[in-house]
Amino acid sequence: MTISSTTAVTRTNTNGSTHTFSFGHPFQDPDDLRVYLVTISTWAIALQTRDTHYTVSNNGNEDEVGGTITFINDLAVATAPATGKVCVILRRPDAVQDYNPGSIFEATQGEAALDRIYQMLQYLQLRSDRSIHLNDAYADATMELPDVATRASKSLVFDSSG
Repeated sequence: MTISSTTAVTRTNTNGSTHTFSFGHPFQDPDDLRVYLVTISTWAIALQTRDTHYTVSNNGNEDEVGGTITFINDLAVATAPATGKVCVILRRPDAVQDYNPGSIFEATQGEAALDRIYQMLQYLQLRSDRSIHLNDAYADATMELPDVATRASKSLVFDSSG
């Protein structure tokens, strides 16, 4: 598979009747996907769990790009999320390597590994593009904002020590 798109996230508004949501970004493993339902009125974020809240078609078939998320209920029956939410499908591959030392290294394994690296880089770029940046000189400093609901009606301020 060739990574020819920089898209790593799909957002779709829910309507209370649609239970399947398609996405076009490639993935290698269903566990590489994160699915969220975001309530528009409050910006509350609910991480969904595969095989509990949704299923995934394609399951990382290298011959296909993208797939479909189907929301399900407790009985594994397709169920539409309520109106007023946004379904966010994000490719977030774990930084793992799957090689067997001493085994024959085939070209398809190398290509799959490079694809995974580029998918991880695209995720990191997505995160970086949406972040507040500190100057590179502050190499040991970290900073993370709370979720939208927690920071609502709050301000980001700095005291005299910066």
